[in-house]
Amino acid sequence: MLFRSIYPLVAVLLWTVSGLTRLVRVFYLNAGQGYRQRDQATIITHKRPGTGSVSGLTLTVWPKRPVHVQGGTYYYLYFSDMGLRMRFQGHPFVVSWWDDPVDTKPTSLSFLISPQQGLTRALTTRRSVRSVILDGPYGMNPHLEGYEAVLLFAKGIGIAGMLPHALSLVEQKNHKDVTSWSSVMTRNVDLIWILEENCQEQWIDGWIEKLKEKDPVNKVSYSAFKQAIVY
Repeated sequence: MLFRSIYPLVAVLLWTVSGLTRLVRVFYLNAGQGYRQRDQATIITHKRPGTGSVSGLTLTVWPKRPVHVQGGTYYYLYFSDMGLRMRFQGHPFVVSWWDDPVDTKPTSLSFLISPQQGLTRALTTRRSVRSVILDGPYGMNPHLEGYEAVLLFAKGIGIAGMLPHALSLVEQKNHKDVTSWSSVMTRNVDLIWILEENCQEQWIDGWIEKLKEKDPVNKVSYSAFKQAIVY
C-alpha cells in the first residue's frame, strides 16, 4: 500500500516543481526593465490585393530582458489588453525572425501568423499591443550546422518555421556564436517555399533582403523560384 502511494506523490511533486520553475522563469523574463516604449508589440497586417482581407500578420515583440533564440524556438504569448477571456490564453508561436541587440536593448522577436479564429483573428484589427507576457523559450534545435548541405522546404505559413533555421545558420557562419564556429560545416542552404497564394510573398520580402545583407559574400547560397515556388 505504501509503495502504491509513492508513485502519485512523486508525480505530484514533479508537477509542482515543474510548475513553480515555469512561473519563476516567466516572472524573471517579463519583470525586467529592458526596452521601454508605449506598446511592447507592434502588428503589421498583410492584405490580399483586391479584397483587402488579411492573409497574414507580423507580430513584433520587444522582450524586457535579452532572450536566447535559435532555429525552432517558440514562445507562448499572453496579451494583456485583448479582453479578459483572451488575456489568460497562452498561444504558441514560432519565432520567425529576430534582430540583433543595439547597445543594451534586447533583441526584438517577430512572429509570422496566419489568422484563423479567436485571438489571431482579433489581432488583425489592431496595430499594437500594450503588454505581452512571454513564456519560453521552447523547442528543439536540430543542429543543422552539422550538415554541409541543408534543404529547407515549406508550404504557405510553414515558412514561419523554416526561415529562422536559415537565419541561424547565416549568423553562425558570421562568427556570431564563436563557440560553435568550428563545428559549422554548412556550405549550402536551399530555402524552397511553395506559395498557396501569390500575395504570401510579401510576408517575408523584407526578411529575405536582410538575410542577403547578412550573407554578403554568399557563404550560404539560395535557390530562387518564381511563380509557384519562391526562395
